[in-house]
Amino acid sequence: MPPHCSVVIPVYNSAPVVAMTVAQTIAFFADRGDSCEVILVNDGSTDDSWQVLREIVSAHPCVTAIDLAATAGNILPRCAALLPQPAILSSPWTMTCSSHPARSQG
Repeated sequence: MPPHCSVVIPVYNSAPVVAMTVAQTIAFFADRGDSCEVILVNDGSTDDSWQVLREIVSAHPCVTAIDLAATAGNILPRCAALLPQPAILSSPWTMTCSSHPARSQG
């Protein structure tokens, strides 16, 4: 049976937070009895994000990772974390991404 929902998470220099983000996303759907697939898109990260994504893919069969390193961060909006919170994700059609704190200031 195909997953109930596909979640695409842009990743840019998010090595410290992406594993938690994926775990929270999978848990969000599992807690509701739904299945999901998570597609992580590395958009030119210069940190260890790609290595972390490869480890996540090995640990979670519902996760796929794509490396767009050649784009140097220009294709997808930057997003440090998908923060599943019931108030934000009240609809199965709405996914919300928070921007990296350093980017949202100034």
